[in-house]
Amino acid sequence: MSKFKFYYDESEHSRIINYKTVTAENYCDCFITAIVGWNETDEKSLCSEYLKFEQKYADRKSNGELKSRTIKQSQLKYGFSSLNKENIQFIQDFLSFFNEKTYIYYCISSKIEYLIKQIFDTYENSLLYDMDILRYSTTKAIITYKPVKVLSSMYATPESFMSSLKEFFRERIELNQNNIQLKYQETNIFKQILFVFENASSVKEYNWSYSTSFIGFENYLAENLITEYSLCIDKEGDNSNTVNSAIESGIKNVFEADSKTYFGIRIADMLCGIIGKLVKSLDNDFNYATKEDTIKKNLLSIEWFQLNERQLSLYKKLYSVLIQINKSWYKAFSGYFSDDLVTLIALANYMNHFGSIEEMRENFEMHPEYFNGCATSHLAQYFERLQNSRIQRIKPLPIDIETESDKNYTIS
Repeated sequence: MSKFKFYYDESEHSRIINYKTVTAENYCDCFITAIVGWNETDEKSLCSEYLKFEQKYADRKSNGELKSRTIKQSQLKYGFSSLNKENIQFIQDFLSFFNEKTYIYYCISSKIEYLIKQIFDTYENSLLYDMDILRYSTTKAIITYKPVKVLSSMYATPESFMSSLKEFFRERIELNQNNIQLKYQETNIFKQILFVFENASSVKEYNWSYSTSFIGFENYLAENLITEYSLCIDKEGDNSNTVNSAIESGIKNVFEADSKTYFGIRIADMLCGIIGKLVKSLDNDFNYATKEDTIKKNLLSIEWFQLNERQLSLYKKLYSVLIQINKSWYKAFSGYFSDDLVTLIALANYMNHFGSIEEMRENFEMHPEYFNGCATSHLAQYFERLQNSRIQRIKPLPIDIETESDKNYTIS
């Protein structure tokens, strides 16, 4: 029986989730993990291939390793349109490493959701209310609007948290009256939240849990009929929190190692870093600048679409890695709140839709609107699946990396 070797790394890690963490200037709500692997019979040839890539870019190494920090966050401010030709070639060469011999799994989970689930852990689904939807909506509201009072009280008593949360939702409902058509659905959900949430628990655990990543990976292994494998995790210190979490989640043959020794960890790091920086740039661009902006349609900046042929080609390569290669239901995974992951997949799908840069330049100014429609369709389909699965649901859902919206939205 074939044995597989997998390698894990992570990005945007916050070991402790507290008020200081979530209000820090460089805070990102997402915790990103990537796992790459292959049949052990292919490891030697794949290693040789990747070492050629690292040798080509030896001048980018830091402390003897080529890691994702070689690409700065600012260099992806507007996604691939911000990249210079050297970094375009670098990422193109990296993504070209992946082929039919490589297995890819990635997970993006929310830190705020981790706390919200604890605060409302005593609430259960009923015939009238789907509490998982309301937990999702509460998480989304806090991430989207970043209410300072709610964030600060989240770490105090349940009473103060509920008071500030209700005050926030009442304010949002009132403010949404200034644009009823755009905010109609949000307002209805906020009214449900106000009606249902009467009691809350305090946050019991501020230390980050890695379990969501490994729940998805365990399902990914089962889907691909992989039973004989090992998982190598970048050594993180004396506590081995990640390894212990993997074992508790049912992953077997887990061990820690130095990334300098295992090239697979460095690949996972690079993939994780690229995904993480793209997600963070999307988040930064979607941030509301003022309170008045929160009642307007939030569109991606036009700069994201100012691409040349090589940059568009790079998006197509990203689409291949994130979606096409080793296509699996559990390849992309998240918690219940999955907007960041769904938006990233929508971006890859949207860019891949264009056959040429000339086609993309037609009606250029409309791309923010067109992409908003594409992303909204992806999010709506995920939300519908979340609602439809309430009876059977025991775990977060995987993300459908190819939805009907990919085939049906048009650009004219």
